[in-house]
Amino acid sequence: MNLKTISGKICHLLNSGVDKLKIFIDEEDHLRFIHDLFEFNNLNPVADALYNFNNISDIGHPKVRVERKPRKILIDILAFVLMPNHYHLLVMPR
Repeated sequence: MNLKTISGKICHLLNSGVDKLKIFIDEEDHLRFIHDLFEFNNLNPVADALYNFNNISDIGHPKVRVERKPRKILIDILAFVLMPNHYHLLVMPR
């Protein structure tokens, strides 16, 4: 689906595990999903995708930060819910 054809319209996205298997096992899985939802909502390539996520668990161990271009957001994330075996997103493509 071309994002330009639905730009400005609210979309409900749903994804679930095969055979209703869990896709989120623990809190770290939830944090990683939320991190990636933010991190990869960017038209520009992401050179240091794990920098922010790793800093959550590696406090006290500074990392070298790669210089980034300003973010170019692909979609507005209006709401999301994470369930053990599926998730819902309400988004609006820009």
